Formats: sequence, C-alpha cells, structure tokens
Amino acid sequence: MNKKQLVCMWAGIIVFVLIGLNTRTLFGCGYYINTYAQIITCLAGTVIVTGGLIYTLRDKQGKKDKAD
Repeated sequence: MNKKQLVCMWAGIIVFVLIGLNTRTLFGCGYYINTYAQIITCLAGTVIVTGGLIYTLRDKQGKKDKAD
C-alpha cells in the first residue's frame, strides 16, 4: 500500500467506528428495525467507498512492471 491508500484506509476505519458509536445520535432512539437497516447501509457504503478509493489510488507502476 502506498501512503495515499493508507490515509484512505485509516479515514474509512475512523468513519466506520464513528458510525458504530454514534448510532443514537445519528438516527434517534426509536424504530430499531429501521435504525439497524440504516446503520448497515451506512457501514456498507463506507466499506464500498473506502475500498473503491483504495483501488483507485493504487500504484499504476505495478502494471508496467508486470507487462515488461
């Protein structure tokens, strides 16, 4: 992993943890079934976006080395 990927990974981990810790603040105290669906959706979105950014920020030089 390069430096940009590490920063992106740690930012994703921090967002993931903050969503888990602040569920009552984000979604209120009622309707737990709906709240759990929203939490899972937010966490899945965080994982997908962070994974996409890590994939996008990969080293392009690695492809050149494999082609040679």
